[in-house]
Amino acid sequence: DGCDWILCVEDDHLIPAGTFEKLWAIAARHPQACVGAWYPQKKEPRAGAPIVIVDGRRGYLDDDDGLHKVYTIPQGFTLIPVSLFRSIPQPWFQTTGNLTQDSFFSQLAREAGYRLLVDTSARIKHVCRETGRVYE
Repeated sequence: DGCDWILCVEDDHLIPAGTFEKLWAIAARHPQACVGAWYPQKKEPRAGAPIVIVDGRRGYLDDDDGLHKVYTIPQGFTLIPVSLFRSIPQPWFQTTGNLTQDSFFSQLAREAGYRLLVDTSARIKHVCRETGRVYE
């Protein structure tokens, strides 16, 4: 359709007003990056969904109001350049015995030279469909 970006929105998230505008401003400066909002996993103790590498180990990104390069970008509310889909093989999203669909996609994006960025000031909420609990 001639679009340059795709916005991925998962149906178990609540998106505050202004979140898209925050991500769009970052995407405009980083055309070779996927840009996502921060949100917590649906579990306790509270941990962010984006995965980072710290001292050679996988960890979760805290919400500190900054822009961060991440190792795995979750798809809850994420802008993805269409050029990325043209440069990586299908399937783009696949769950394997070792990887979630987010990790699988993130690995393909990293291998294609794209950056994965999360803005922790762009916070969205994660809803558990079974209990109705909202994780913030």
